[in-house]
Amino acid sequence: MELHAVRYDDRTFDEPSVDGINFSTVRFESCTITRPRGKPGRVNDIAFIDTDLSGPEFDFHANWLSTVTGSTLRDVVIEGRGAQFPIRARVLDSTITGELCNVGFGEHYRYDQLDGVDLSGCKLENVSFQGIPMERVKLSQEDEALVVEDWASVANDVYAVVLEAMDGPDQKVEYAAIEVFDALESDSSLFRSRYGITRPENSLGYDERRGARYVHELAFTDKPEWFMDVIHSLYRKVGDGRLVPFLYQ
Repeated sequence: MELHAVRYDDRTFDEPSVDGINFSTVRFESCTITRPRGKPGRVNDIAFIDTDLSGPEFDFHANWLSTVTGSTLRDVVIEGRGAQFPIRARVLDSTITGELCNVGFGEHYRYDQLDGVDLSGCKLENVSFQGIPMERVKLSQEDEALVVEDWASVANDVYAVVLEAMDGPDQKVEYAAIEVFDALESDSSLFRSRYGITRPENSLGYDERRGARYVHELAFTDKPEWFMDVIHSLYRKVGDGRLVPFLYQ
């Protein structure tokens, strides 16, 4: 079975079987979907608008989604391609509980990504929020510890520490520093694109609109201990000890 260019409005689906069904450009608006079961076939461009989805027995791939607005996704597992690859879905004014794995969210030049989104009931594993002011997003208390409130005030200092580490003789330090370098370049690039800013010399080009940043490179769960030790040491060199408080405990 194949569903293509289909829209469902004000429908209730209780334990629907999606086994083997291909979904392409399907929109659910003002629907309730409870415990969908089976394993879907090919899936792309799924939109949830003012919809309540709960307890799917299969994991979602992040690239299945095109839009999630005004919706609640309960007890879902959403898997992406990696924290460095922002998904193309627009996610706004919604609540997600369950688990996000290897997912990158990126600010979009046409709209404010993740505005009014509650992820406080979601476990985050290798999740990034690139160019997104985290004032828009509600996180768990544990993840809030990784948020730097005024990122623009410290970003260039972090960048300088990273550049110095990349030029050093220790290959392990260089390798870990490159990871942070890539994260900073991606974040700042999306911010500048959003606001049409030309990158100035000797600066990442942030201003006060950047707001708070979730420092995802401090929260990797799939990196070796030595790698994380190096990244922690790089951040300890920045600021007066208040940048990310748990690093100094």
